[in-house]
Formats: sequence, C-alpha cells, structure tokens
Amino acid sequence: MPARPPYLAIVEAAVFEGEASPDFRSQSGSLDLHTENGLAALKQAGLFDEFLNSIQERPEIDRPKLRELLAESLPVAVIKWGHHLKEVTHKQSHL
Repeated sequence: MPARPPYLAIVEAAVFEGEASPDFRSQSGSLDLHTENGLAALKQAGLFDEFLNSIQERPEIDRPKLRELLAESLPVAVIKWGHHLKEVTHKQSHL
C-alpha cells in the first residue's frame, strides 16, 4: 500500500462519497493536475510516483485511474460509499 500522510495514523478520518461504489458510474475524461494544488497533494500523500506511472503526456490522468489510485491508498473503512456529508461539527481536541 502506498505511503499516506502521517496524520492519517493519528487522526480518525472519513471520506463521504455519494456514489454507491467505486464503479457505480462509469466516469470518463481526463483531469489536468496543476503543480500548486493537485500535484502537490499527490506528493504530500506519497502517491506522486504511482501517479507518474499512470499519466499520459502532460500531468493528466484519466478520472477512473485517479479515483482508483486515491481509493486504494486508503484503508477500506475510510471511504463511506453511498453517503453524503450533511453537517460538520467541531469537537474539543484531545491531542
């Protein structure tokens, strides 16, 4: 499994995804990722080298491949498929 940012080891995280499963809808097209945001995020997440193995000519990647790359980098229980985030509340930190 690729490296992930170290905060994932100490912070309980969840990704709420409205679609029912990773292959619920066939996504098509490619995304251009820019240095200052998309590529920087992949580097921070430790996914940049794997991204480079999946790109086309430019820093562009097919949507399904990017989704797979991101989803496979997280523990299965982190992604809440078929869920929509409705509200976020702040809790006192115990760190």
